[in-house]
Parts: sequence; C-alpha cells; structure tokens
Amino acid sequence: MIPHKLTLQNFLSYKTPPQPLDFSHMHLAVLIGANGHGKSALLDAMTWALWGKARSGNDELVHAGAGEMQVLFEFELGGQLYSVARKYYRRSRKTSLELAVWDEHEARWQPLTESGVRATQARIDDLLRMDYETFMHTAFLKQGEADAFTTATPANRKKILRKALNLAQYEVYAQQAKALKNETQRLVDQMSGQLQKLEEELARQEEFEAEMKRAEVREMQTRMEKEARAREQSEARLALQALETKKVARDRLAERLARARRDHQQTTEERDRVRKRVADLRTLVAKKEAIAARFQQFQQAQAEEARWNEILAALRPLEQEKQALVRAIDQARAELEKALALKTRQWREAEEAAQVLPQLEDAISALRDDVAALEALEEERQARSQRLSALEVELRTTRKELDRLEKLLAILPELEAKRAALVEEIVELERLAVEEQARTQRLSELRVLIQQQEAEKKRLRQEADALKGRRALLEQGETDACPVCHRPLGEDGRAHVLQEYENELESLRDQYSQVQAEEKALKEEMKALRAASQAAASDLRRLPGLQRQLAQLESRLQEYAEGEVALSEQAVSLRAKREALEREKAELAQAQDVVAPMLRDLPGQRRKLGRLEQQREEAQRKAAPRAGLQTEIEALQARMDAGPQPELQAQLATIQTQLESLAYDSLAHAQARRQREALQDAPAQWQRMQDAENRLPEEEAALARLEARWQGEERALAEDASELAALEDALKALPQVQKAWQEARAAAEEAHRAWEEAHERLAAARQRLASLEGVRAQRQRLRQEMATVRAQLRRYATLETAFGRNGLQAMLIEAALPELENEANLLLARLTDGRMNVRLETQRTTRSGETREALDIIISDELGSRPYELYSGGEAFRVNLALRIALSRLLARRSGAPLQTLFIDEGFGTQDAQGRENLVEAIHMIQDEFALILIITHIEELKDQFPVRILVEKRGDAGSMYQIA
Repeated sequence: MIPHKLTLQNFLSYKTPPQPLDFSHMHLAVLIGANGHGKSALLDAMTWALWGKARSGNDELVHAGAGEMQVLFEFELGGQLYSVARKYYRRSRKTSLELAVWDEHEARWQPLTESGVRATQARIDDLLRMDYETFMHTAFLKQGEADAFTTATPANRKKILRKALNLAQYEVYAQQAKALKNETQRLVDQMSGQLQKLEEELARQEEFEAEMKRAEVREMQTRMEKEARAREQSEARLALQALETKKVARDRLAERLARARRDHQQTTEERDRVRKRVADLRTLVAKKEAIAARFQQFQQAQAEEARWNEILAALRPLEQEKQALVRAIDQARAELEKALALKTRQWREAEEAAQVLPQLEDAISALRDDVAALEALEEERQARSQRLSALEVELRTTRKELDRLEKLLAILPELEAKRAALVEEIVELERLAVEEQARTQRLSELRVLIQQQEAEKKRLRQEADALKGRRALLEQGETDACPVCHRPLGEDGRAHVLQEYENELESLRDQYSQVQAEEKALKEEMKALRAASQAAASDLRRLPGLQRQLAQLESRLQEYAEGEVALSEQAVSLRAKREALEREKAELAQAQDVVAPMLRDLPGQRRKLGRLEQQREEAQRKAAPRAGLQTEIEALQARMDAGPQPELQAQLATIQTQLESLAYDSLAHAQARRQREALQDAPAQWQRMQDAENRLPEEEAALARLEARWQGEERALAEDASELAALEDALKALPQVQKAWQEARAAAEEAHRAWEEAHERLAAARQRLASLEGVRAQRQRLRQEMATVRAQLRRYATLETAFGRNGLQAMLIEAALPELENEANLLLARLTDGRMNVRLETQRTTRSGETREALDIIISDELGSRPYELYSGGEAFRVNLALRIALSRLLARRSGAPLQTLFIDEGFGTQDAQGRENLVEAIHMIQDEFALILIITHIEELKDQFPVRILVEKRGDAGSMYQIA
C-alpha cells in the first residue's frame, strides 16, 4: 500500500486544511513540527480511514466543538488507485464507509462499497491483505523499537518474536486445551464416584425384597382401620349438620333484629329533626313585615352607589390619557438633548482626525521606500536559497550514486557466497515440497474414509429408528403380532420381543460408538496433517521468491563482472563532480550569510507600514463628515429653543377641561357604598322568609308520616325478640355435638394418615426394587462413557503440549528465523558495504555441557564474530535497523502484502549528533527498498537532510495546518 492523497475534516487537531496532503510525488520525506502540533494525527488519519482504528476512540478523535469528522484517503495497491472515505457522527455515534477504485478508461471513480460498514471493511481488509495490528507492526517503526530486539535478553528476544509473529493465539489454544483437560479430569472423577454409588445400590437387592413384604402387611392393616373410622365420622357429621342449620337461622334472625333496631333508632332521630324544622319555619314566617322593610332600604342604597360608579368609570380613561401625554412630552425633550450631545462629540473627533492626516502621509511615504529596498534583497536571497536546495539534491544524488558504485565494486565476493547459500536453501525447500505432495495425497484418502464413516453412521441411525418404531407399536398396544411369524403374542412373548429389540438397539449403539470413534481418529489424523501443511506453507511460499532471488543474483554477478572497468571510470568522474558541487554550495552559503542580517527587519517594517496605512484610513473616515455634523447640531439647537411637541401640550389642556366638567364627589360615593354594605344580608333574609312560607305545609305532612312509621316498627321488634329466644334454647346442646364430631374426625384423619404412610412405604419399596434394573443399565452406560472420556482426556493433554511454547510455537519460531536472518543480512550488506552479517542461534551450550534454549545474535565482520555490545553506536544501530525492517518484511510477507511504505518515528531527539547522522545515513541507504519513506521528528535542523519536507503547525482556533516545502 502506497499513500497518494489525504484529506481531513475535523480530525483531532485538524479543522479543515485548505488542500489535501499529496504524497503521490514523494519518495523520501520528513514530517516535522513541534510536539503536540499534529504530526502523529496524520498517521492516525490513515489508519482510521482504512480500519476505523487509531490511538483513541471515535469521540476523542473528533475535533473539539465539532459534531462530525471525515477522512478521505487515496492509496495505490498493486498498480491500482483506490479511495476510502470514512465519516463519523458524534451525536448518533454512527459511521459511514465508502470504497472506490479509479477507472483509467472512463477517468472516474468506480464504487466498490458493500451493503454495510462491516462488509465494506471486510473488502478493504481483503484488498490490503492485513489488519490494523499487522500494519502497525510492519509499516510503523516506532520510537525505541529499532534496538528493542537486539538489546533484550535471549529469553525476552523470543517473547518479542513470539508477539511479533502473533503466536499469542497458540498460547490461548494451550490454555483452552488445559482447561478442557482439567474439566475432563473432573468429569472422570465424578463418573468414578457415580459408578461406586451404583455398585453399592445393586448390593442391597435382598434388603429391598424383605422391606417390601413388611410394607404389604402394614398397608392391609391400616386400610381396614381407616374404613371403620370413616363410618363413625359420617354419623357424627349428620348430627352436627342438623344443629348448624338452626344456628344459621338464629344468626340470620339476630342480624335482622339488630338491623331493625338500628332502623327504628334512625326513624326516631329523623322524627325529632323534622319536629325542629317545623318549629323554626313557623318562627321565621312570623317576622315577615320587618324583613320586607329592610330589603327596600337595601335596594335604594344599591341604586345610589351604581350612579357614582358610572361617573368614576368615565373619569379614569381621561386620567390615564393625561398621564401618557405628560410622559411623551418629557421623553421628547430628553431625546433632543441626547442627540445634540452625540453630534457634538462626533464633530470634535472629526476635527482631531483632520489635523493628524498630513503627518501620517509623510511617514507612509518614507516607510514604503525602505520596504521596497528590503524586498529586492529578499528576492535575491530566495533565488540563492532555491539554488542551494537544488545543489543539495544534486550533491546528495551524486554522493549516493558514488557510494553505490563503490559498493558494487566491493560486493562481488559476498554475492558469490550468497548465491551458494541460496542454492542450498532452495534444495531443502524442494525436498519439503515433495513431502507436502505426500501429505496432500493422504488428506484426499482421509476425506474418502470419513465420507464412508458418515454413510455407515447414517445407516445405523436409520436401522435404530426402524427398531424404535416397531418397539413403540408393541409398547403402545397398537399390535400384538410377532414381527417374524406374525402369530399373536402373549404377555410373556411380548416382553421377550421387547427385550430382543432392546438388545438389538444396544448392539447398534455399540457399533455407532465404534464407527464414531474411528471417524474421530481419522479427523484427528487429518487435523495433524493440515497443521503440518500449515507449518510448512510459509517455508514453501518462500521457494518461488528464493528462485527469483537466485536468478537476479546470478544476473547481477554477470553484470558486475562485465562492467567492472566502466564502473571504476564512472566513479572517478563522479568524484570530480562532487568536489565542484561542494565548492559552489560553499560560495552560495557565504552570500546568504552576508544578506541575512539585513533581512531580519523586513517583516517588522512590513507590519509597521500596514499599521500606518490602517491609521490613515481610520483618520480619513473620521474627518469626512465634519460639515454635515455642524448643520445637524444647529438644527437640533433650534428645536430645543422652540420647545418639544406643541401639539401634545394642546391635547393635555383639552383633557384637563373634560375632567373638571364631570364633578365627581368621592365622599358621597363612599357614603353610598357604606350604607349598601350595612344592609348586605337583607336580600338573603327576604329569600329565606319566602322559602319558609313555601316549605311549611310540606314539612308538617312529613312529620305526620314519620309518627305513623315509628309506631309500626315498635310492634315488629317485639315479635322478632320472642322468636330469637326460642332458637337460643335449642342451641344449648351444640358444644357437646361439635366435640363428638371433632373427636371422630381426628380419629379418621389419623387412620387415613397411617394408611397413606404405609401405602407410600409399599410403593417406595416396590420402586426401589424395580429401579435396580435401571441401575444395572446405567452402570453399563457409565462404564462405556468413562472409556470415551478417558480417551478425550489423553487427546487434550496432547493438544496442551502441542500448542505450548515448546510445541508449535517453537516450531514456527524456528521456521521464521532463517527468513528473518536472510532478510536482515540482505539489508545489512547494503548498510555496511557487505562488511557485516548476523546469525540467529536458538540453542546455547552451558559450561556444564548441556544445551539450553535461547535466541542469541551473533554478529560477524572482517575481524570475526563479536558480541553485540562491543560494536560502536553506528554499527550497532545498522544491525538494529536491519533486524527491525527484516522483521517488518517477514510479517508483511506472511500476511500476503508487500511492504512498500515505511513510517519511521525512531526518536531523533534521543540521539546525539553522531547518532542522528547515522540514522539519516541509514535511511538514505535503504530508500530504494521502499516506494515511500516518511520520517517523523520535531528537530528543526533535520529538515534540510531530506528532499521533501512537510511542515506541521498548530494555528490557534484554525487548528493544525501542513505545508509541503
């Protein structure tokens, strides 16, 4: 994957950059800027666009204050241009994802987006042939990672390599196998306990038979006792029911008598209330004349108050209008005074601005002359800077070409040794390919055998289903014929046939278990073969690449041998060109040093000129309206002298005349209101007196009816009391009869409980004796299951060892080390002119002569093999870088994707000057290995070491910005 173009919107510190970041013409570039200004955010944007993952969650990636973010990323893959657009909405937490490919023939993007985000992401992963974690481990060279592998202990080196190769999943498999083994062991222990209990239960058969005989005798005795006590209980219940019927009648009569007494009391109370109401009504009707006189006085006072209310209603609108006119006149006067003060202040400011204008014009003219002279010097400086940059690029290219030629002349012996090593490795891989063909043939045979086992299992299931159907017909009574001779079966014959069916089913189960076990063994063998094929696949995938390397290496050897003389002459010419370029570069740098002090003041002079021009424009704007302001001031002063709003003052005089004509008297109004309030209750008294005259005849008739009802209730109460006394006498024998029934019921219940207990014991004894047959069958099934589970336990123990660190993990590491070593040495040869190589050894001999697992790095140069710690900083760094990039290539190749882009964040700030020089030199040496190398740093002085510079700067509210220089 090679980046081409990156467009951001509201992503981390980037708000909306003015143009996309274009990588299409870059090969070696540096991304430079202060810490926290957004360098790493550009790399996060690429990974978020491709996989939806970055250093933080989606909500933390959205720019502060924004509701959504979007990243559009264009990249090249396999010679084809693709585009990915990912967008996230903070409020709804929803994501959209689009994928497109560039169509060269139609010159437009063709959509490849699937039906949903997950499906589209799967297509992107399929295109890239790697996930986010693999990309971060391969394309990103983070700070501190270059020497993390080499400086670690041998044991920790294996841990680092295990993590890089993503072998943690095998550790998970080992733990899962261990957990299954432990769980299976617990199941075996549990089954053993169950089997012991079944054996103990079968040993108690004689005990269960004796217990059943005793239970049968006890059940018969208790049943006879239960029947006798039930008859006695029935006789006592009939006697009790007769008395309870009388008790119900007594209770109903007593309830009715109590209810009648309550009703009689209510009748008495109602009669007394009606008597009082009749007396009150007669008293009120007697006062009729006095109440009528008071009501007439109230009506007269009410009319007088209403007349004064009408006058007051006409007075209030006039008062309100008068107050509004007074406020309007005062407001008009205040507005005139405010306007006059404002215009006067504006006129003074305009006069002051007019006096400053001539001085500003003189200062601007002089400053423009100075700035023009400095700008001419700046143009000359920029031309020299461009020439310096061009010389730097040309000089770097010349040095690089010269280094390449010198290395080519010295690399011939090393290439011969590499060719021999490649031939040996290719022969070994071809042997592995023959073994893989044999495994493939065996896998085909195993598939056929498994299909045969599946067919046999299906046949056994069908035969068992047919037997179960015939057995069900016999068990349910739907047929009583023999399945062989079709003659009727008796009870014994039916039981015999059912037992035969059960025996046949048991035989089919045993056959099915055997077939299933054989099938499982075949599948285990297939699984082992596939694991072996998978383990060898990575090595076999290397064979075509190694063959191509051998062909390329032989071609290079022939080319170098033929052109050795021409290369020597070309090297002499390049050395002369390098010296000429270095002289011109020194002369240009000296000229720049002379001009630089004079140009330091140019930005300040430009800013000063801008400020003076702004001051002049402001003064011209303020001085323009002087004449108009003078005229407005004179007009406002004339209006103040004449007095504000004369028409409003005339309206005020008219309203005052209308108020005086109404002649309102507040004292007379208050006197009428007090008289009306004193007689306020007269209407109600008059109404009550009229109601009393109307109600009196009706109340007197109601009183007569209540007197008659009261006398009838007295007679009925006497009759019910006599009947209640007779029932009470008859119920005196009830306690004795109840006691006799309770005793009979208790005896019957006790006899029934004794029978139930004896019956349950008999049923339990019969059930225990009958259950022994099921226990025998259960014991047989448990023994078979234990055999199967023990076999499974052995398989889980084998898997735990296979997936452990000394199993498949160790094999995969051993298989990866030659490839890692070869890649590292190819790169190290370029970095050291073929002087150094590394060897990775996984075993070490101790002082006692024993062999111990380790991962040692043996470094060799022209002086022999030495420990890593004895090499200089520059040499050690080249080894570090070679191993780290080799590991990245190994991981990328295993994912199926070539490593074409490299991002380096190796921490220039932690290096001294020599360390930084070594790092820059190493990067220049490996640049031809990649389509794009992007270096991230905050050190300003390094930007001139690379041909393309991406400058990142955070600009306040505008967010981060980038600029290509």
